[in-house]
Amino acid sequence: MPLGLAHARAGVALLLVPAWDFGADGWLHSRMAVLRGVEGGYAVARAASDGRLTVSDARGRILAERASDEAPDVLVAAAVRVAPGGTFYSRTGDWFAGLCLVLAAACAIAARRRAATADAGGAPTSQRQTKDRQPLPR
Repeated sequence: MPLGLAHARAGVALLLVPAWDFGADGWLHSRMAVLRGVEGGYAVARAASDGRLTVSDARGRILAERASDEAPDVLVAAAVRVAPGGTFYSRTGDWFAGLCLVLAAACAIAARRRAATADAGGAPTSQRQTKDRQPLPR
């Protein structure tokens, strides 16, 4: 089970996340943390060394944000509404990914059967129809 899903199912309302970014990827990593919070239905307070300090609510709204390299000591304060939430994903899990795998396997099997049928009977139907056509008179 993914860690974010485990947190959501445990009833986490606010997740405190320490992080260490590397300058250029700080914004991206902060947004990935926000996405995990939205996915699980919990607020995220993320403190990053050499990155972005970010506070977001369970719906992904950025409540406070500041780059940690702006000063020797950086502080971010925000009022975050925390309440037990949950989302469709936190209740149902990764069933959609499993369904996609099953459908992909079914499509692959159907394609193989179709190819085997075409090989047994000669050329595929579309090629047989093209061969049987007579050229138009000039």
